[in-house]
Amino acid sequence: MVDYSFAVYPENGNSKFVLSPEAKTMLNQYIQTLREQHFGQPIPWTQAKELLPRKGNAQVVDLETGKSFMVQRRAGSRHADVQPLTEQDSHVMKEIYNGKWSWRRRAILVKTDDKTIAASMNGMPHGAGAIYGNDFPGHFCIHFEASTTHGKRTPDPAHYLMVRKASGLLTGDIVQYSPQQLIQFFSTALHEQDWETARMALDLSNSEAVQLFLEQAKGIEAISLWMHAGKKGEVPKVNGPLWVELPVKVSMVTDKGKVRKDATILIRRNSLISRWKIDAVSLLELFGEDKQTKQKQALPTRETPPSKWV
Repeated sequence: MVDYSFAVYPENGNSKFVLSPEAKTMLNQYIQTLREQHFGQPIPWTQAKELLPRKGNAQVVDLETGKSFMVQRRAGSRHADVQPLTEQDSHVMKEIYNGKWSWRRRAILVKTDDKTIAASMNGMPHGAGAIYGNDFPGHFCIHFEASTTHGKRTPDPAHYLMVRKASGLLTGDIVQYSPQQLIQFFSTALHEQDWETARMALDLSNSEAVQLFLEQAKGIEAISLWMHAGKKGEVPKVNGPLWVELPVKVSMVTDKGKVRKDATILIRRNSLISRWKIDAVSLLELFGEDKQTKQKQALPTRETPPSKWV
């Protein structure tokens, strides 16, 4: 993994390699070349709808799996309402969603005649469909930069995240986030069960805590978290310029039913010019981890002195 300063981290996250200026320049060139080949352009909806007109066809490429299928745009004034072109296209789309239709957003590339556009799709047939024999009961939605749902005037947060992911711009976004914005980003990624994107928000220096959190999160059917002001609008507990604790509410669906709880998440940075990162140990509280469990797993506790957090 490479961070915004071009430091290189091995997969276990326990160390980092600092490159020379010459090596950083070369690495940046490779990254830009890879980005152009792998990602799409963040073209706004006002232009994208002209590149994909009604009854126009396009190829959809799932960013994670590389699987592709053809679609036709049939309607949509604030985003594209599209349908798989053939029965085979419908089957490929369902494979991308692991054989089960879902409202989960996914980062995609939409390829028209001369453009590769960054976009986001959901995987749930709904509403009317008009292509006979494609084995798809309705249509699904594709969102582009600055497009919105039918009911709101602002972009859907999950679609927005996936468009940014498909355009390769998430890394640049995340380094500028405030602690509150970082929590919103992380919450959206968790809700969409996009574990690699969620991992981008975490402090990777404690690889054991990161791995434990992700393993537990993957075992839950659904998880959402959001910030709350606390009693009488109390502000987040700021312990200094390098770390802050934010109160959140958590909702989870497990094999035992729905669980709601309050928690506090620690967010920290290494210096005033470093980006904020979520401490993975504090996330273990979302699953009810107590002090004894953390100590047994040789993980630092929240009682560790502040100097150890920064």
